[in-house]
Order: sequence, then structure tokens, then C-alpha cells
Amino acid sequence: LGRSWTGARSSFSASFSPQGAVYAGHSALNYVAESYQQTWTYAWQHSSLTWSSSAARMPERASQSLGGIGGGSAGAAADSLSLALATVLTSGTSSVSFTHQYSLRSSWSASGTVGLQVFSQDVQLLASLAPGNPLTLQSADSRSHSAGAGVSWSYKLTQRRSVSLSANASPMWYSDPARTLLYSSLQASIQQQLGAGMALSVGGG
Repeated sequence: LGRSWTGARSSFSASFSPQGAVYAGHSALNYVAESYQQTWTYAWQHSSLTWSSSAARMPERASQSLGGIGGGSAGAAADSLSLALATVLTSGTSSVSFTHQYSLRSSWSASGTVGLQVFSQDVQLLASLAPGNPLTLQSADSRSHSAGAGVSWSYKLTQRRSVSLSANASPMWYSDPARTLLYSSLQASIQQQLGAGMALSVGGG
């Protein structure tokens, strides 16, 4: 489900995607999941500004193969994915990016993003299990926060060849167990257009 519109300088699109599954004989594994995405872009002269955001809610078991669960929902305790099966993931992200072309050959861009992930107990699944089932003992609520920023620069050497530099940093904070991770990168690459819709990119960092 989606809608979009385009104006003289701006455009907007939004989509909503419901998903569900029903398992014959294993009703405790039935689920409904939803996701929403939207993007807004505004352009003027040689610059553009884009804001994107998304939100989703889905049981973790919705993203896993349930072919080996065997004897109903209680059999999920023996599955190697049991930790993931007992939680519901609710997530949201939002990002802003700005791009500016300051010459016929050169442009730069900057972006920032924030995100939140919450893992909560899958009440529907846990209520169907016997007390003491490993799933009921392992499931716990937790959350993580993330943020990120990046900058990039590109220069067109010829009509079909260009070089680019980019730097990114993204810290993540987890609540259980409490810890912080930092991802960062610095990359350089060269791109060659090979034809209509085809390109080759080589780089390192």
C-alpha cells in the first residue's frame, strides 16, 4: 500500500506493508507484522535535501524458517533459532542527507541517522508454552540505540569515470548486556561506466 506525489521542487512517497502467516495446527505461531516507510526530497539549484524514516513491528520468528520446529509451538524450544523465536522486534529509523554540486565535476554530501530497536517478549508464543520451557527462561526485554554520520566527496574525471572519498561513523548502545560499539570506515573508490545501466567500481579502505 503506498502513495506518492511530485511537485516542482519536492517529492514525497509513503508505503505501508502488512504481512501475516497462519500455521495449521500451530496457532501459537501465527503472526501479523507491519512496516512503514516514507521519503521526502526537496531540490533547489544545485542542492537537494532528503528525509527518510521507517518503522516496523514483527515477531522475530517471522524472519526465520520454521520448517524444522517439529511438534507444534512447544517443539520450537529445540530449534537452533529458539532465542530469536521468543521476541518481538519494534524498530524505527530516521535519516537526513544533503547533497550539493559545487562545480560541473565535483559534489559533496553529508548525512545523519538515528535508530531505535526494542526487543520485547512474544507474549502470544510464550503464553502457549508450559512453565519452565527454555523459551520462557531465555526471553528478555532489551533495546539498542544507534546514531550515524557520514560525509562523501566525488569528482568526475571524464564523462564516464569518477573518483570518490567517504567517511562514516556509527555508534550503537545496547541495554542488555550494557555495551557500546562503534563502527567507522574511510573509503576511496573509482567508478567506470560500462554502458547503459552498468558500472564497475573498485576501491578500498
